Amino acid sequence: MTSDDTRLSAADRLLLDARRLGRRVRARLAAVVRAGGSDERATLAIGRFGPFELAYRRGTVDERVIRETIDGDAFFGSVPEYRAEPGHVILDVGAHIGAFALDASRRVSAGRVLAVEASLESFNYLRVNRALNGAANLEIDHLALAARQGTATLYHDVGNWGHSIVKKLSSRTEPVATETLAGYLDARGVARCDFAKLNCEGAEFPILLASSAATLGKIDRLLVLYHLDLVTGSRLEDLERHLQDAGFRLRRFDQARGRGWIYAAR
Repeated sequence: MTSDDTRLSAADRLLLDARRLGRRVRARLAAVVRAGGSDERATLAIGRFGPFELAYRRGTVDERVIRETIDGDAFFGSVPEYRAEPGHVILDVGAHIGAFALDASRRVSAGRVLAVEASLESFNYLRVNRALNGAANLEIDHLALAARQGTATLYHDVGNWGHSIVKKLSSRTEPVATETLAGYLDARGVARCDFAKLNCEGAEFPILLASSAATLGKIDRLLVLYHLDLVTGSRLEDLERHLQDAGFRLRRFDQARGRGWIYAAR
């Protein structure tokens, strides 16, 4: 497992001076994110979104994702049944550049947020954004959750959002380490997770279907964005039955063209 320590590194501390040092730190930020093999056509920008200062790729889907997540409250707002408490533990699978993870870290100020991102470029933005906002309770991993531990090919979508380990989307790829949900929770010492969000472009099926009732029993609530159009050999009915057998009650919503959301709670 490739992980990033929850304590801020010396390099991360330098990033916290972004507003004071201006161009110098922006150049440093660019060097950090370019280490992931960035799309050179995208221009790094830093903007204020609600209470957060975020680095993102100008001219890409990043800004829309940030605004929908923070200004539009797309995720927490979709599940009014759940209210994040300061001491809660939240898991974000498919964290992208960190908009949801940062929002969660603010809501659970005395708890933990664990964020997993498979794309190295997006992970580097996630790392930078954690530093820019001093989110000490945000733990990040460059990793893909999957049915088994090992490695996988991450197939890039045409932009910087929607990459998948289960379907070839373009000729651009990168290797990524994989871990099971059980292995990840054990490695991070998570005995109980209050809320988990999975937005991982089809990988939600192998991740959850390979997880035992005992593993799923560590999670109280799940928000699953499912992508039937990206998987073969998996049925939504099988996933829902598996979750129900693990003790969850389900609510399915926002369904369109083989995609939708499932909220699962005990």
